[in-house]
Amino acid sequence: MWFNHLLRKIISIGLIATGFALNRRTGFSSNLSFADCGVAKSTTLAGAHIRVGPPDPTEGFPSGTRFSAPLLLANTMNMPVEAQASIEYTMGGRPSRVILPPISLAAREVKRVELREELERRGITGVLDDAGIDISYGEMPGTVIARLMSYDESKDYSFDVPIKDPKAGPSNGGYPWRLDGTYTTVLHLKNTLNKDVSALFKLSYDGGEYNAPPVTMAPYQTIAVDIRKLRDAQRKDLRGNLMPSDVESGKVMWIGLGAESIIIGRAEVSNIDFGIASSFSCSICDCGSVMVTNDPYSPFIAPNSLTVPADSTGISFGANEYRETWCDTNVWGPVAPSSTVTWSSSDTSVATVSGQTITLVSAGTTTIRGSWSDTVAYGYNCAAQQGGFGAGATLNVTPKITNIAPSRGLVGTTVSVSIYGYGFSQTTSNAVSISGSGVTATDVSFINRGLLSANLNITADAAAGNHSVTVTKSGFTSNGVTFYVQVPTSLSVSSVSVLPTGTSGDHGCDPTSDFGIQIATTYQVLDQDSPTAQA
Repeated sequence: MWFNHLLRKIISIGLIATGFALNRRTGFSSNLSFADCGVAKSTTLAGAHIRVGPPDPTEGFPSGTRFSAPLLLANTMNMPVEAQASIEYTMGGRPSRVILPPISLAAREVKRVELREELERRGITGVLDDAGIDISYGEMPGTVIARLMSYDESKDYSFDVPIKDPKAGPSNGGYPWRLDGTYTTVLHLKNTLNKDVSALFKLSYDGGEYNAPPVTMAPYQTIAVDIRKLRDAQRKDLRGNLMPSDVESGKVMWIGLGAESIIIGRAEVSNIDFGIASSFSCSICDCGSVMVTNDPYSPFIAPNSLTVPADSTGISFGANEYRETWCDTNVWGPVAPSSTVTWSSSDTSVATVSGQTITLVSAGTTTIRGSWSDTVAYGYNCAAQQGGFGAGATLNVTPKITNIAPSRGLVGTTVSVSIYGYGFSQTTSNAVSISGSGVTATDVSFINRGLLSANLNITADAAAGNHSVTVTKSGFTSNGVTFYVQVPTSLSVSSVSVLPTGTSGDHGCDPTSDFGIQIATTYQVLDQDSPTAQA
């Protein structure tokens, strides 16, 4: 009687209630949470992060520790109801799901389901990366409430697992974290939908914040983010920043990406050495509506400038935007737009775009632009208002030479060459340049985008050896290929022509003579680089 009277007094003066169970002899304790069935929005419940079976050895629990996880289901109505529960777990990085048999609850009945036993009956006994639970039931919202905790067999360690209606509020949260001494904090996020969803989270601390990359969860999956491991990894965040290696406390915030993301989350702060554990999980989190923000951040394309040879393939740009929670102006991201991005090229003679595929045409400069729509505001009825966004990036394309033929020429001659490659243009001049003295290019002609012809004029005093040939178009110069200038350093007899024996010819010789007459000798020049003969 006194308890009911206390509850009526609490309700009448607008307070909330909580309690706990305590065993002073063993030190076991557990929170007692009160549920308001009137705020339920759906006939579903969910819990993130269940410790069940053996823990991860790196967590520091004593050897042989094993956790039980009793789930209590209560029917709040004066009529029977049936509930369906499923355990979603990840083992070795692979998400899986176990659907339990239907649970029938008589009017006002409470039933206990031991989740560890349910998993062991199915041969699931190893270390789990993480686990969560989903519950659905019939009748009206609030008909079924649930309570779950994990505790080890010695009762030295117990961890509360809040069970809540995932549709009762926006998909977001904010909780304290600490890493001083041997404390650890792990953020657990659970997908409550039968499809992949993504979420963002960030860590704020004195002097800055760390914006982590988006995380993706498989259907119904629960994932764990160890904040100590994240800090110690010293990886740059979405904005190129590092979290200080000595930071020890702050606030962790998370938010679901996309209007259809229905995620629950909580932060678990624990110190295994001291036997302390706290669970932070808001029952109805606010500020879940997010919209694209332009001030002080603006949508942008990354990279903002790119220079590539004309034979490049697989070129891609990414559209990025910052998002803002409407009530606290908290800025998230940058992340990819939630809608499809339409891409275009400002100069199709340089590059064309089809869908997301960029095809290079010729050397030059073009702007690759992305356009998309996204939420810019929320009306009084919470309806998303869409707006258009766009940004561009510079794409520079340089010509590319793959070959020149012939690649050698004799000093004092003019050599007609073919220059093969990519990105040459018919409408813009293709200037051929040769390094070193004494060699110039004239009569440069466009054959097609992959071929030029030119005359290389080699003066009599041209420098011997390698000369680099390049092509410049629209201010961009290609790679260089080698053309070799040959300078003779010796002569070699190639052939000798002799009159047949007994033939006088025009020399007045006796036709009966036995001596042949040498009338011509052909020489070949040997250049300074190799004995290869050149006529």
